[in-house]
Amino acid sequence: MLERCIESVTATEYPDFQGVIVDNGSVDRSVQNARQSYPNILIVQNLSSLGLGSAYNKAVGATTGEFLVFLNNDIEVDPRWLKALVEFAVRQEANILQPEILFLHNRSIVNSVGNELPIAGFGHCGGIGEHDNGQYDRPRQVGYASGACLFVWRDVFDKLGGFDETCLGYGSDIDLGGEL
Repeated sequence: MLERCIESVTATEYPDFQGVIVDNGSVDRSVQNARQSYPNILIVQNLSSLGLGSAYNKAVGATTGEFLVFLNNDIEVDPRWLKALVEFAVRQEANILQPEILFLHNRSIVNSVGNELPIAGFGHCGGIGEHDNGQYDRPRQVGYASGACLFVWRDVFDKLGGFDETCLGYGSDIDLGGEL
């Protein structure tokens, strides 16, 4: 999955961006393979799993960009994805964004079009399981953006205090989005 993700990201049509891989204590050869295959991508290697929030925050500390995008390793992106996110964020003065995410194994089925936070406090993916018929092609406000593919301006991220480092797996995206 990581290789497919990196291949799609390196094909991004955007003039200047920095790719960073955060390894959270993996025991396979993925870091060595990535380092060998993609020498232009910065690798932040943790000796053990720090949890998602800590790992993402550590990666942010190694970058200098005006905006940040967090991607899970099972995401593949369209070559125009980053340009579309940046242009929309600038035009709409949007702080945190998430594009439509389709299932990798069936790209006609929605995984998330932005997440919702019902009263019980457990987040769920908006539109999950629906056939993508273009019904979510227009921008809309959502409860919070999925950490699977999350765009945020660095100054906003810093003002919010980054990801909650007590969130070891799920929940760091809920916490970040809920701070706005």
